[in-house]
Amino acid sequence: MSKIAVSQIAPNDEQVRKSWNEEGITELANSIKSEGLIVPIKVRPTSNDHYEIVYGHRRYAAALLAGLDTIEALVEDTDDDQQLVSSMIENMVREDMNDADVSDGLQQIKEDTGKTWEEIGAMFGKTRGWSQPIATLSEEEKKIIRNADQSAFGIRHIFEIRAGIKDEKYQLLVMEKAAREGLTIRQARIIAENVAVALRDYGQKGANAELSRDYFTMNVRPLPEREDDIRGEFSWFKDKEVSMAMYVFQNFNNTISRLMATDTDKKVARKILTTMRANLSTWLARIPVD
Repeated sequence: MSKIAVSQIAPNDEQVRKSWNEEGITELANSIKSEGLIVPIKVRPTSNDHYEIVYGHRRYAAALLAGLDTIEALVEDTDDDQQLVSSMIENMVREDMNDADVSDGLQQIKEDTGKTWEEIGAMFGKTRGWSQPIATLSEEEKKIIRNADQSAFGIRHIFEIRAGIKDEKYQLLVMEKAAREGLTIRQARIIAENVAVALRDYGQKGANAELSRDYFTMNVRPLPEREDDIRGEFSWFKDKEVSMAMYVFQNFNNTISRLMATDTDKKVARKILTTMRANLSTWLARIPVD
């Protein structure tokens, strides 16, 4: 362990962590001012008594903000590959690196080392089933992750949304909605499935309308503008009143399924059922009664 002048330390331009919360850096700086640096950073020597950060860029930035002249550091001579893997492990375990930065880091390891996805997964005590899917996130998906609250949206949301809807354009739109609204993984899957149904039955207009709706009413499908659309969905009934009644009950069943899938929160249940009651009144009014 050594105390090194911060002026002798330089960040690594190839660091795997590309983003962090500025508010979190300020909080860490305040903690360093009052308690000191609890966990040292790690550096490797470069030349002329200067060092490059292996891991701890976030703590280094906070130390600068706190006005420290020196910082405690572990000094170890590592090659580029070791530096990259060490930085990845440290950031993932200690500093909660987001999945977009993990993706970039894993891809960089792949390019720099030529290792297989199995070998890369093993570096982190995981399998190919973990390393390859994260590493191959699209740039659009990584942008959504980085723009979201760090704890609110990640790779598991993306996997569930992909499973719920296959159209890539609407996958991204559902991801943006889930990230923007801070939805859970299960809620994101439900939205993806509902948008997929709307896209199948009513095209882009229906899918876009579904995306714009409040999450708690999304399983209540909108009444088509034309009665022929309803009758087409239940074409085995010749009587249009029966077709419309079947449509109403289908929506009722969808809503009950949606309610059962939620957490047992009375406010959530009340909101869903209140919305359903209002929509049922509208739908039933369109069914002629002799």
